[in-house]
Amino acid sequence: MSDLAKIFELIAQMNKKLDKLEHIEQHLTRVDEDIRDLKQSYTFVHNTTDELAKQQKVNGDALKDLSDKVANIEAQNRKNTKHKTATRPG
Repeated sequence: MSDLAKIFELIAQMNKKLDKLEHIEQHLTRVDEDIRDLKQSYTFVHNTTDELAKQQKVNGDALKDLSDKVANIEAQNRKNTKHKTATRPG
């Protein structure tokens, strides 16, 4: 085999390896993009979860306040009803 044929074969092998390396680099770029997208999704979910937890606490507090007000109104109505029946002429 001549030196020129050996050099040609060596260059062909190097090109094959460079093509493979380029394919690997492209794949790693896609993997990096996927990881970035996952991080953004995680951040969105985390922020949304925090917002929902805060809103749930606010709603829970409001519900408790409303429940207390309803209980007070019902108690006041019971007092008024008892008072009216007790003061009716009979």
